[in-house]
Amino acid sequence: MKNQIVEKYKKEGKVVPATYDVVFKSVMQDEKCRDFLIEIICECTKLRRDYVRENLIIKNNEFPVKNVNEKRKITDLVISIDNNIINLEMNKYYYNGLIERNDIYLNSLRNLKIGQEYEGLNKIIQINFDNFDMFDERTIIKFMIMDEERHIKETENYEKYHINLKKIKEKYYNNEVLTIFEKRLLMLVLDSKEELQKISSEDVMMKNVKDKIITLSEEDAMILCYDEEEYKEKVRRAVTLTERQEARKTGFAEGHAEGHAEGHAEGHAEGLAEGVLEGKKEILKSLVNSGMEIEKISKITKIPVEYIKNI
Repeated sequence: MKNQIVEKYKKEGKVVPATYDVVFKSVMQDEKCRDFLIEIICECTKLRRDYVRENLIIKNNEFPVKNVNEKRKITDLVISIDNNIINLEMNKYYYNGLIERNDIYLNSLRNLKIGQEYEGLNKIIQINFDNFDMFDERTIIKFMIMDEERHIKETENYEKYHINLKKIKEKYYNNEVLTIFEKRLLMLVLDSKEELQKISSEDVMMKNVKDKIITLSEEDAMILCYDEEEYKEKVRRAVTLTERQEARKTGFAEGHAEGHAEGHAEGHAEGLAEGVLEGKKEILKSLVNSGMEIEKISKITKIPVEYIKNI
């Protein structure tokens, strides 16, 4: 399965885009891509480039687990710049609870110890790269804690930024004019080697990012860079789609039954149930073909292993 995917990517001239966590982290931490990282931080926060360059330190990107029952908290990237702590988050998919999950990371970053003075605490900044439409069409949106009516800031020590990667990609494929910064961000979402080379041809910063992404994609292990969270997200999306289809069909069957004879409604409901079952089969086949273990699919979807094997 692994070799088939590798060959498929090579044949189609594809790369694994930096919307995948492993690629994103590798690009952002690479010394040759340091100017790219600095560019993003400065465009969002308006910090001076010389200040960022002199003080930027990439921190450990994994928080310690407090007890065996606590899930491991892994952020995409944590950086310190003097008294600023910056968390970069690649949000490949949107799902309910995403913002809350990222806020948990944000609260963990300060890591306030008992007895520590509150004065002089670090400024916490989070930069979110959203591979979906979340707010509006602006490339960068800034959030702070402030009064709703008078726009008075409660604190200067908390900032969140959202970068709309999807809108940038749409502008590119619609042949709309992109700013230099938008072109550089575009490097994170393209999955075509040819397009990456074309976009980066006259920009040293983008060439370094392009080289890193291509190098990672040519390593076999990187082709299978779906991590556990992305596997679960894939299943969650499939199951949610099935549940919505079932809800729509069930609602239609119930409404239809109210205005027709009981026997007709029962026959109609049976036909709908068969259709839902077929839909589930296709989703399950897709998950199996993607390489996911049958036992894992069964555990997440609550569908028996034997049923999955039979289809």
